[in-house]
Amino acid sequence: MDVRRFHEIVNEATARGDTACADQLVGMAVARAFALLRAGRYREGWVEFEKRSRAIRFGGPVWDGSPFPDQTLLIQTEQGMGDTIQFARYVTLAKARGGRVVLRAQAPLAMLLRASRLADEVISPGDPLPEWHHRTLLMSLPALFGTTLETLPRSNVPYLRTPYQANLGGKNPRKVGLVWAGNPENPRDAVRSIPFSALRPLLDVPGADWFSLQVGPSAEQIDDRRVDHLGSGLTDFAITAAVVNALDLVITVDTSVAHLAGALGRPVWVLLDHDPDWRWMLGREDSPWYPTMRLFRQDAPGDWGGVVQRIAQALRR
Repeated sequence: MDVRRFHEIVNEATARGDTACADQLVGMAVARAFALLRAGRYREGWVEFEKRSRAIRFGGPVWDGSPFPDQTLLIQTEQGMGDTIQFARYVTLAKARGGRVVLRAQAPLAMLLRASRLADEVISPGDPLPEWHHRTLLMSLPALFGTTLETLPRSNVPYLRTPYQANLGGKNPRKVGLVWAGNPENPRDAVRSIPFSALRPLLDVPGADWFSLQVGPSAEQIDDRRVDHLGSGLTDFAITAAVVNALDLVITVDTSVAHLAGALGRPVWVLLDHDPDWRWMLGREDSPWYPTMRLFRQDAPGDWGGVVQRIAQALRR
């Protein structure tokens, strides 16, 4: 079923008051999209993923991918900050087809995105909307550009820039950043986040200075003086990006910092649970989205110990 007919059916269900049916249809379509994307069937997956846009209230003329000279395109982010970082690479592709591009993104990312010059203007929720002619959702751009695994835009990595520089202390030849927990409100947080203590075996690997990039309540778990806690100063992604640029390696669970390091073109190792998010696909140790990323997957559900052991071995090598 094509996207337009799907939206007609969902609208009909909504009109007759059957919102439960409409929500179920959208949920099933998104689940199918994620299954296709995880299997690498991108062309089919993006089309199926477009069926979720009916659930996002954002009116106005929808951009169909056509050139828009002398006009303005408004691109709206819709999900987490990691998603915004991952798909921001498409903004320049949209810009190449028209006139002015305005990106509406989360406030903590605004300064970083402005410095990266992907769009003509970056605004945040609460800022007044400029006059615009077409709109689209950021995560609709892969479908508009017909993205496949072969055509995925990765040649422009790194595509993020920060206006800041960071100078980190330390006396060892390597500087390594750590992140062990994501946003606790994320539905997958229970399976993707780990306690700080799970990473303790890494600290015994010689030759490295350790820096915590962890923010939020999980940062309070640090109880080892070998780790320099930087999280309290990371109040904006532009600042975090400067720290990541000063590191030799970032080791993180599946969080926005993983995307940030990858988009900056910095070495990043990601700890993944046994049934990870769709974007990490299946069985791969690399990511088609980020050339400098390496993936460490659980061999069995809950087996973080095995993942950390393999990372420690890789560090020693």
